Amino acid sequence: MPLKILIVGGGSIGERHLRCFQNQPGVAVSLCEPHDDRRAAVVRRYGLSESFVSFDSAAEQSWDAAVVCTPAHLHVEQAVALLERTGALLIEKPLTTVGVPTDRLLAAAGGKTVGVAYTYRSHPAVRAVRHWIDAGRLGRVRQLAVLTGSHFPTFRPAYRDTYYASRETGGGAIQDAATHLFDLAHLMAGRFDWVFCDAGRQALRDVAVEDTVHVVARAAGESVMVSLTVNQFMAPFEVTMQINGDEASARLSLHD
Repeated sequence: MPLKILIVGGGSIGERHLRCFQNQPGVAVSLCEPHDDRRAAVVRRYGLSESFVSFDSAAEQSWDAAVVCTPAHLHVEQAVALLERTGALLIEKPLTTVGVPTDRLLAAAGGKTVGVAYTYRSHPAVRAVRHWIDAGRLGRVRQLAVLTGSHFPTFRPAYRDTYYASRETGGGAIQDAATHLFDLAHLMAGRFDWVFCDAGRQALRDVAVEDTVHVVARAAGESVMVSLTVNQFMAPFEVTMQINGDEASARLSLHD
């Protein structure tokens, strides 16, 4: 019997997850998407044999695994419902938005495989550098700097009409992009001791959320200096990380 996989949300991210699962052997993928035009397009494009309009109807079924790719303010409620009949769950980032408690999700997740899609952790180059740090090849990490940017009107031309346009639904550069860098910095340098953030809308049109973020922080008992920079209007797509130890340095270009 093939593994039954449910993708909740048929936007660009949900479609990527669906496409990746379809490329694996022994998998049967279904889609839950309330918007008729979007659902019909994805079903037609990938030849899906099963799809759902209603989340409640989809959650009543049993699934080997599910991926939640809806606006962030819906993640916790949908994840809790799915975990009643789902063996494993992947939730897109951010896990939730301000004001939505996660207590019920933590309780429901007990004994099950549940993850949040901070995908940089799985990048082979990131894993290699983390191994170098663990092996002491850089000495003690003292500084970490990340620069990332992309041209949102090119990569996400419909950004004005999606969750991105509202902070309440997980939009803006902090929740949409910088959260990846926070996780990456935690992985490489340890948890933050304090954070200062400067953010604003510098270029994107027809939205009120920030498109540019500068973060300065200290990590690992204030022993590591951290700087993170994100913008969503520059022409090149770039993700560059520099880690400086007291014995050696490493630079990752994750866009190459």
